[in-house]
Amino acid sequence: MIFNRTLDDVNNAMRLRNEKIKFDPVTMQPTNLEDLTESEIETLERGTITYNTLNRIESKQEELKNLFNDIGYWNTEITNKTWDGTQLFKEDDFQRIIDNTNVLRDAFFVYMDTPKTPPTSYYFEDINSLEKILFDLEKMVEDVKSNYRESGTFESGEE
Repeated sequence: MIFNRTLDDVNNAMRLRNEKIKFDPVTMQPTNLEDLTESEIETLERGTITYNTLNRIESKQEELKNLFNDIGYWNTEITNKTWDGTQLFKEDDFQRIIDNTNVLRDAFFVYMDTPKTPPTSYYFEDINSLEKILFDLEKMVEDVKSNYRESGTFESGEE
């Protein structure tokens, strides 16, 4: 999860997008992403919402749902989607991701310093908050599981 993006990350990604990425004039989809270096792809990931960002968030939501099921804290479904470079990300998709985050957050515990669920927003601070919530939920599950009492027979009053 990426939750420490900065304005510099956004500016670097936009500069890279403007200088190196070509778009199909009809579909407005990028046509030369395979020409980017690994470092350039990382720059895009930190400063823009890509289908990799969406898949990371949506797969983490699904993973958390399954973790909650495993420890008995779940009884509600969430709706996820797998993204590729040809799909358009719409406001309804963002709202679904926010709604899923709220459902997950309400189903378990969060740390006192876990951010509030952001509104439907494309600001990097809000995307940071969204990914931080999912990170914190996973960490909280790990903390709970690490404190389970080991199974075994208990003896009371016996020597």
